[in-house]
Amino acid sequence: MNRGCYDNKLWCLCYTYPNTTIALFSSSVVESGKTNPLFHLYLLFAYLIHSLFLYMHSTTAIRRIEHITHSLKRDTTKVYDLIVVGEGIGGLVAARRAAEVYGLTVALVEHRDKQGNTDCVPREVLLNAASFYEALEHAKDYGYRPQKTTFNWSILKDKQEEYNKHLNDMYTTQCIDLIEGEASFINSTTVKTSSSTIQGKHILISSENQSMVPDIPGSALGITMRELIELEKQPERVAIVGADGDGIELAGLLNVMKSSVIVFSPTTEILDKYDTVIKRNVLQHCQERGVQFVFNSNITSIRLCNIGLIVEFESEGKKTEVMVDALVWTTRSIPTLLNMSVLNMKMKNEREIMVDAYHNTSIPYIYAMGDSTGNRYPTSVAMVNAHRLIDRLFNPQYKHSGLNAHNSPNIIVCPTAVTIGLTEVEAIERYSTEIKVYETQFIGMYYAMTDMKEFTTYKLIVHGKNEHVIGLHMVGRGSVEIMQGFSIALGMGATKADFDSCVAIHPTSAEELVTLH
Repeated sequence: MNRGCYDNKLWCLCYTYPNTTIALFSSSVVESGKTNPLFHLYLLFAYLIHSLFLYMHSTTAIRRIEHITHSLKRDTTKVYDLIVVGEGIGGLVAARRAAEVYGLTVALVEHRDKQGNTDCVPREVLLNAASFYEALEHAKDYGYRPQKTTFNWSILKDKQEEYNKHLNDMYTTQCIDLIEGEASFINSTTVKTSSSTIQGKHILISSENQSMVPDIPGSALGITMRELIELEKQPERVAIVGADGDGIELAGLLNVMKSSVIVFSPTTEILDKYDTVIKRNVLQHCQERGVQFVFNSNITSIRLCNIGLIVEFESEGKKTEVMVDALVWTTRSIPTLLNMSVLNMKMKNEREIMVDAYHNTSIPYIYAMGDSTGNRYPTSVAMVNAHRLIDRLFNPQYKHSGLNAHNSPNIIVCPTAVTIGLTEVEAIERYSTEIKVYETQFIGMYYAMTDMKEFTTYKLIVHGKNEHVIGLHMVGRGSVEIMQGFSIALGMGATKADFDSCVAIHPTSAEELVTLH
C-alpha cells in the first residue's frame, strides 16, 4: 500500500468512504504482511466515523435531532392540528375530544386563567346544595324530625375551586396547550396573543358570551354567576338582572337556599323563548315562594354603602331604590372577536359569525359554534355539536355528521322545566292550521304529602291528521328525567297514536303523557 495513504488525505477518505478505507487497509496488510504503527489507530477512527454516519441517518436519530432543533427555535411559529379560540363549552369539549380520542396536537386559547370554569359548574354546585335544602324541608312532612342543621357557604366555595383545578389539570394531562390571552387573527391559519403566535390546520371559534354590563355609575360593583360562588359567604339579599334561563335558574336556586331574591326583567315577561305554559308556571312557582319580580325595569346606578349595595332602577316610569348584598348580571352579550376583518368572513352582523349546519364558516378550515354564531344552545347540545364536529373533521366515517337542534331538549334546573321542539306560537307561525294542543296539570304523589304543593304541567303540541308530535313542554319534579326518553320518540317522528299505544307505568307522573285526552 502506498505510503501516501498515511498522510492527511486519509482523514477525508475515512470520513467520506469509511468502508472503502477499511477495505484498503485490510488488503494492504494482507499483501505486504506489514503493519504501519498508525494503522490500528486509523482503522479504529474509520469504524467510529462509520458508526456515527449510520446513526445520523437512522430514522430515530433524525426525529430526535428535529425535535431538539425545533425546541431551540423559540421564535418559530408552532403549528397545531387544532386551535380552539374561546372558552365556550363546545370549544372545551372539542379540544378534549381531539386530543384524547384522535391524539391530535391542540391549543386552547382563553382570555383568562380559569379554563374549564363554565357556567354549568357553579350552576350544578348550587343545584346540589339547594336539593339538600329542599329535601330537609320536606322530610318533616314525611314524619322525619331532622335535627337543626347549619350550612357553610365557604365549604361549598372551596370544593368548587378544587373541582375547577381538577378540570384545568385534566386539560394539561391530555396534552392540550393552554394559552392565556385574547386571540387576534393575523390570517386564516394564524392566531396571535400577547405571548405567542401559533398556526392551526383547523381553527374552531367558540367564544362564550360574557355578562352584559351596562355603562352606568357603579356597574363594576355587580358580579357574574361565576363570581357569586366565589364570595366568602352567602349573600342574604340578591338582585338578579335578567329574566332568561340563567337569571330564573339562579333566582330559584338562591330562593331555595333562603336568600331573599329580586329579579329585574327588561321586558314584561320571563323566559322569552319558552312556551307560554313554562313561562306561566315557572313565574307562579317563583312568586309563591317569595321571589320578587320587577318588569319593564332598567338599572340606573349602583352605590356602595356600609351595609350593602343601593340599587337604583326605573320601572313603569318610576324611580326606586332597593338594598341588596350582591347584584348579579345574567343578561348576555355577543362576544367580541378580535381582528376578524382580515379574514373577510361572512357575518350575520358585526359580532355573529355565519355558519352552515355543520359549523363551517365561509373560510375553509375555520369553524364556529355556540355564542359566537348567535346560537346559544344548552350545554348538552353544545357538547354533542363539539363531538360531531371533531368526528367529522378527523374520522371519514362521520363525514356528514350533524345535529338537528330543534329536537334537542332545553332545561331549567330550578324550578324544574324542560322543553323540546316547537312552542305553540312557533307551531302556528310555521304551519298556520291543523295544530292541536293537549295539556294536563296535576299534583304529583311526592307533593301530595307536603305542606307546600307544587303543580306538574305537561303540554303536547301535534300537527296534521296523523297528529305528528312537534313540541313537548313540561314543568314539575322529574320532568328532565322523563324528557330524556320522550326526546328519542320525537326524534323518530312519533305521533299522538304512538304515545297512546304506550303502556302507562303506574304510579308515575310520566303516565300522564301517554294518557292525554
